[in-house]
Amino acid sequence: MPTPVDLRAFMGVEVDSDQADAVLRMSTAFCRAYTRGNGFNEWGPNEEIFQVIVAMAARLAANPDGASSTQRTAGPFSETRTFAAFRGINLGEQAVLNRYRRRAQ
Repeated sequence: MPTPVDLRAFMGVEVDSDQADAVLRMSTAFCRAYTRGNGFNEWGPNEEIFQVIVAMAARLAANPDGASSTQRTAGPFSETRTFAAFRGINLGEQAVLNRYRRRAQ
């Protein structure tokens, strides 16, 4: 299973251990559910899924409040919109996970 050490090495910055554990658990659960357990054994995910978990966890750890904002200004008026930044599995991660996903026949 990916560890906080793996996440720190991937990100190149210090990450709080509790936060790292949380985002790794969540990313692992997403990947296990998406593949319906394919690519996992009793020790954890295979190398490809391991890398997807770490990449997904890094996105979550980099933006822990899950929000980003945009600001528009027109003359004396301004508007700030805040929206959720994490959108789940991205296209690259999905391409890897689809190799292990069981699909209906």
